[in-house]
Amino acid sequence: AVGLKSIPTARFTHAVEYVSLDINKEFAQNAAELVKRQLPGTAVRSIHGDFTQHHELASSSPILMTMWGNTLSQFPLAKNGMQGEITLGELLETLGTSTGYKGFFLATIDTNIHRASAIDCYIGEHFREFKEHVWLTVRDVIADRHFDTSAFTYSPRFDDQKKAIVHSFMVEEDVSATVDDERFVIPKGTRIDTGYSQKWSPDDIKQVCVQSGWEPVRVLGDGKSTVRAILYAGKNTPKSWIKAAKL
Repeated sequence: AVGLKSIPTARFTHAVEYVSLDINKEFAQNAAELVKRQLPGTAVRSIHGDFTQHHELASSSPILMTMWGNTLSQFPLAKNGMQGEITLGELLETLGTSTGYKGFFLATIDTNIHRASAIDCYIGEHFREFKEHVWLTVRDVIADRHFDTSAFTYSPRFDDQKKAIVHSFMVEEDVSATVDDERFVIPKGTRIDTGYSQKWSPDDIKQVCVQSGWEPVRVLGDGKSTVRAILYAGKNTPKSWIKAAKL
């Protein structure tokens, strides 16, 4: 995805800075490094983990932010009642204020049409591979909080009512931890739900983006794949930048 879409997009947007956003630290850094090797004159930056916070990214020159894989689908269109939950619209507004709504944002959208869709990663033949992949990501988060990762099992499930995947963990043995000098125990058998994954159509994401101050500029894709990349421009992006990106 980085080689086929991010790098060409960085070229036709004339981006002077490339920002890789990902939950996974390794993925974010690898994407940034690949762009740096392919486009030596482009400044690169990776933001991983909690990129939902404000980061000062405003620039007087074109900047390109990218978000790949299932990252966008971790953010619901509306509040689901999870503590500290951030909606997709709130995320996009944060990215907008971080850049002054001046720059480009490239997002991958799973259309769930044609061939196997991303949901098959949860309920189909790729489920085992998916769980292993996700565990590599969240294991580091758990370890950073000083939990014994061997005490947890990643056990996602599909919620028919919400039409979404619930990211969930089972506690296999009593876990004790200290947070802010307060010690507590998570008993064996506890199920911890950490969030939802939902799949958006291009129309879904377009509506939220436009409401959040982003306008679609260009669609990348051959029309055959289930995954498309859509380039958006912030509402304050100079018209000359947008015109060049559309060519």
